[in-house]
Amino acid sequence: MEVQRTTTEGKSVVTDSIKLTYSISTKGEKKDILGEVRKDDEIVGRFNASDNGVIGISLHEGHNMTGEEIKKVLNQFIDDLSL
Repeated sequence: MEVQRTTTEGKSVVTDSIKLTYSISTKGEKKDILGEVRKDDEIVGRFNASDNGVIGISLHEGHNMTGEEIKKVLNQFIDDLSL
């Protein structure tokens, strides 16, 4: 059997109430990352990144995050991409 793609899951804790959950797919040297922003265990946003440099993040309307929390989420996401 030839393995076509592998998927790994991960999580980063931003604050006690905010977490980032990841699904990382690898096919050869290509890596794609999909994830969710969770606040109080509810999905309040989504993000993605790929090896070709495309990065996207969106927050749901009524996400109830402060500007400081959004900055922390973005900083954690960028830090996690460097791993």
